[in-house]
Amino acid sequence: MTLIAQAVSELHLGRLPEAEMALQQVLASDAQNADALANEAVLRTIMGQEAEAASARERLERVDKEHPFLAEIERKRELFETAAGKYSPKFEP
Repeated sequence: MTLIAQAVSELHLGRLPEAEMALQQVLASDAQNADALANEAVLRTIMGQEAEAASARERLERVDKEHPFLAEIERKRELFETAAGKYSPKFEP
């Protein structure tokens, strides 16, 4: 099993420290690994580390602007905006 596959497996099992360690190993040997950067963004988000998650997304954008993870984030953002636009708050006096 590759380190990236191990990291994803650990992430899915909720073993965040193990996932983090595997991702760090992948990124230490290949800082431009787009899949590792995408999974790091997911891991950091789950861990509540928003600044680190944003940093991983920014690095991913520099490495691969067309990565499926970034496309999915944009698609969900658009869907949310569409849904939010259908509702307007109603305030009663």
